[in-house]
Amino acid sequence: MKKQFFRLFVLLGLLMLPAVSGMSLGVTKIEFDLQLNPGQSEMMTFVVENNEAMSRDISLSISDFREDVNGQMTFSDAGALESSNADWITFSPKQFTLDPRGRQEIQVTVNVPATAASGTTWSALLVHSAPTDTSIRETESNPMVVKVLQTVTSGASRNMRLENIELLNNDPLRLGVKMANTGDEVLRNILCQIEIRNTQGDTVRNWIMPPITILPGDARISEVADVDGSMEALAPGTYIALVIVDFGGDHLLASQHLFEVKAGE
Repeated sequence: MKKQFFRLFVLLGLLMLPAVSGMSLGVTKIEFDLQLNPGQSEMMTFVVENNEAMSRDISLSISDFREDVNGQMTFSDAGALESSNADWITFSPKQFTLDPRGRQEIQVTVNVPATAASGTTWSALLVHSAPTDTSIRETESNPMVVKVLQTVTSGASRNMRLENIELLNNDPLRLGVKMANTGDEVLRNILCQIEIRNTQGDTVRNWIMPPITILPGDARISEVADVDGSMEALAPGTYIALVIVDFGGDHLLASQHLFEVKAGE
């Protein structure tokens, strides 16, 4: 398996992404991914848009976050986590009102301290909104999130570990692969190929999972399945799941898992 194949798959996947329909309230950027050396700074902008027919009061705050094995975010106070770069970030304005069809540009500046260590740090800007007319009652919604990641690449390490391969279901066939980022740099476009062979050496499944991102210290479970029901269930017997992972390092990871499909399952 050549790494060039994985890179081509990323490009094709990006080209085939569908357009995302507009929301009533939206932001023009969902993530900043910076690579600055200690002592450097950079200013970026994004826009908050109000596509509703009523005015809204907008407020911004900053928070730390982590992501669980399913990619769900959990938030904590700014500066609470060792991975936080919240103290390096300033943004303006923090509060404003958006008229219907209104737009507001937000300026964000990241100042990396001269003492910053190698690796990736991160936090998130949270965009909260409420109707300007206080007589309007609406269900409280989650804030929009703009991630701010910053990597000092000098001395950073890209490492990953395959933690587990598990048969989750036989009919339809579904497997899960748990991967952990054991380095100090964010890993993007991680690609995983799974090939399932029977005892005769025949390949009965060959999947390439959608690319994923894993933050340092986090783990992610990526699943693959016969979702369209077009494949027959595996016959009873012994199978080998061969997993090959390209995480952008100087080598590929490979592992295999022996599993049994019993009659009647």
